[in-house]
Amino acid sequence: MAVQNPTNRVTREQLQTWLGQMFDDYGIQRPNVEITIMGTSNLGDGLLSDVTFIELYVNDTDPNNPNQSKKKRKRRRRPKPKSPYKGLPRRMAVKNYKIGPAMREMVPFAAMGKNERDFYTKIYPLLKGTQQHFHVPENRMFKHVPELYYFNLNIPDREVFAFENLHELGYRMHNRKEPMDLAHMEVVLDLYARLHAVAFGLKDHNELAFWLFSNELGNVMVDVSLEEILQERTYFANLRNMAANINAGDLTNAFDLLSTMMHATDPCPPECVFIHGDCENNNYFFKYAEDGTIEDVRLLDWQFCRMAPPLYDVSYFIFANLDPNNLRHFDHLKDHYYDRLSSYMRYYDLDSRSVFSREAYENQWRQYARFGVRMMFSVVKNLLAEDNEINDLETIAQNRANRVPGEVFDIEMPEIPTACVYGNELLQRCRQRTFPILRFVVRRNLLNMNMQNL
Repeated sequence: MAVQNPTNRVTREQLQTWLGQMFDDYGIQRPNVEITIMGTSNLGDGLLSDVTFIELYVNDTDPNNPNQSKKKRKRRRRPKPKSPYKGLPRRMAVKNYKIGPAMREMVPFAAMGKNERDFYTKIYPLLKGTQQHFHVPENRMFKHVPELYYFNLNIPDREVFAFENLHELGYRMHNRKEPMDLAHMEVVLDLYARLHAVAFGLKDHNELAFWLFSNELGNVMVDVSLEEILQERTYFANLRNMAANINAGDLTNAFDLLSTMMHATDPCPPECVFIHGDCENNNYFFKYAEDGTIEDVRLLDWQFCRMAPPLYDVSYFIFANLDPNNLRHFDHLKDHYYDRLSSYMRYYDLDSRSVFSREAYENQWRQYARFGVRMMFSVVKNLLAEDNEINDLETIAQNRANRVPGEVFDIEMPEIPTACVYGNELLQRCRQRTFPILRFVVRRNLLNMNMQNL
């Protein structure tokens, strides 16, 4: 049985308040809406937000109206309608960023909420309009995001979004503990090629709108230390010790470089596009045919959408999700993305050789691949954790807030501690998943060790 997220303290009363404006917009009196909580996200499903799955029932009878009999009211309440009331979706997934005060002091949730809102209300409609302008075939469009029903950013210290419930539509998350196979990776890379291609098309067709709307987005984590939030100093120190213990000098040098990349910076070469920016396993929902083949996929969590090199998405996704036993597929996956991107660019009357050449693509791998490697280490420890090992960020933040002034928060030790925020067994699983990939990256010189840090 899945463990529900203990940090999700959302109540029906809170949901009534958060979604109240949506009920008003549908002309429904708030006391007439009954909310049933069907479930919550599981611990480990997300780092920065919680999701509550709800069902709505609207009772449009007036209990104070003497012309409505008790018998009629009772009949109207059963059974619950299967169709939406006045267009109001019956079931939805309500996402809210973490509500703990300690966590909110560490993470810019307000900026993240604005980014996600702007993607759905400005960027995505602009991309859809561009695709329609160029008459891109329906089966070649980028349209693979969940429908947004409602958002509310006006509640103090709350950012709330109501999406379609993908579970109800037959979509499922990939097993977070398992790397993706070749078929899953090809499908997701195809979607990133579609997203980046339409962004290139928009920039070529309407450069003013492209740059105007790109200014609406920002790297919300640019001034936030991953070390501060994730306690990664200890994590990297322990992994480096593991590498040293097996006399892997090439890996220890790589960890020295990666551990200094705590503050993300976004260069913007001419080949910048809108990126997804959050390419971990949990942010893809797949729909399967009866024979197990992938019919469709949805990309979730757009709070990190911004202007950046396409390689930020591509390298992050590949390194965070690739099976270390299938590194032989690495070149195929690289080529698959670029071949699909070149193909989709033609729908926008673009020639990839002049807009984003193979040489420029390979150069981005040399310059920016280490961003993906760095993010692999940040996400894999949560993906591989057992339910009793997951370190929820709200708990970490509260422990940090409660610590005694002057107390050492991150402890670097020559040996792997028996009791630390990342347990020994979890570290061993992280090593098995990441060390073969890191060694492969070093041998390919994809960390570009001779360059200055980004």
